[in-house]
Amino acid sequence: MAANADALREATFAIPVGFEPASDPVLADAKHAWHAAQEAVEALLPAKRELLRHFDPPGMTRAAALCHCSRSGSLLLASYFDGHPDVVTLPLLCGEHIYRFHARYPQLSAWERLIVFPSFAAHTNPVEGDLFQMLGRADYYAGVQALYERYGTEEAAWLDSRRRFFQFLHAAFALGTGAVPATPRPLMLYAQHWVDADLAQRFVEDFPDAQFVHTIRDPITAIDSWFDRQTQLYLGEAGGRPEHAPYLNPAASAVLSFLAWDHPHRGLEARSRAVRFEDMHLAPDALMRRLAAWLKIADDPCLRQSTWLGKPYVVEVGGVPWCGPNPANAARRSRNLTAADRLVLFALLNENFRTWSYPSPRFLRPVWVRLALLAVLCWVPLGLEIKNARLVLERQARPALRERRFAYACGALLFPLRRRARIMAGLALDTLLRVTRRRLPLERL
Repeated sequence: MAANADALREATFAIPVGFEPASDPVLADAKHAWHAAQEAVEALLPAKRELLRHFDPPGMTRAAALCHCSRSGSLLLASYFDGHPDVVTLPLLCGEHIYRFHARYPQLSAWERLIVFPSFAAHTNPVEGDLFQMLGRADYYAGVQALYERYGTEEAAWLDSRRRFFQFLHAAFALGTGAVPATPRPLMLYAQHWVDADLAQRFVEDFPDAQFVHTIRDPITAIDSWFDRQTQLYLGEAGGRPEHAPYLNPAASAVLSFLAWDHPHRGLEARSRAVRFEDMHLAPDALMRRLAAWLKIADDPCLRQSTWLGKPYVVEVGGVPWCGPNPANAARRSRNLTAADRLVLFALLNENFRTWSYPSPRFLRPVWVRLALLAVLCWVPLGLEIKNARLVLERQARPALRERRFAYACGALLFPLRRRARIMAGLALDTLLRVTRRRLPLERL
């Protein structure tokens, strides 16, 4: 018996880890974390082996992607699925890095990828991509070890596929949590996050029956809020020296990104549904019942709780900590938008307001009225652009002039004009696509 136990322990820790960190900090961090956790992993393995008996990782083919449209509560929605006995979802935005990671490290074996992925996600997005801020390293690694014991002798071609990595990553995380699934093949809820046709296509190639859930918000509020968020991100990336960074571009980013995200991926319309941010706050019970039915999972009580690994998901709203539905956060806001800005959005996105059941002016329903309004207002700079221009002038052009960096300062003065031309072109093209109904908004659930 003792000899058998020793043989089993030897096999358990026989995962071949051959990568050398060299100058790659991701690989260096992963290798250090892996070796440092081995003693703790050994203690956890018996429980993970037993738990794996309740899973069929290669048979986990039910999958859904979660995408956002500006600031529309995608993390809040994902948090409602935490703890569901028939759902496995990586916390926060850890999952959004899966396909990029798989393509970046083709030299790694299937097992090395599972070991390295958490380090890659944390390095890429330290705030919302760190798997181990939610789950202990040893728990996750013990899940990987248990999977290796069962499937380590399979052919490399079978193990190295993108689909298998996706399945095993979710299985390793599920084993790490210690929760027993309701079925051996739970739904994998994946944070694609960004509306990206290439990512969506890869996902459907791997899981032909995949579904897409898009979070949406009142377009007025969504663009207004996204402008604030983009301003914050641009200034953050500048590291306190925006005059030495690329020109700040939150206005064009806020408007044009929304126009690119408010419709389903091409060819995937039938399997895509939109979930309103406001319903998450004002009518979460009814919303989650509909969503559970569409995803074909049980309407479990956990779908009314905003948590990650059982702990409340707390966010700050106006500096005040909050968890779960917040009706006050569902009101329309437009502090960055002028009246003309709102008219442009009402005219351009009229179909969105009507399809998604958001209030909009009735006089804009005739197409000719909307086209006439857009033809006049497209020449007028948006209030967002004016704010953006002031930001570039005050935070970039003036400091550069003081440093006698004249080329940069002159470029900063011309930058808003170039962005104005870009926004006008974007609005014109989008108007054509929407009026000819070649671009339709997401269907609301």
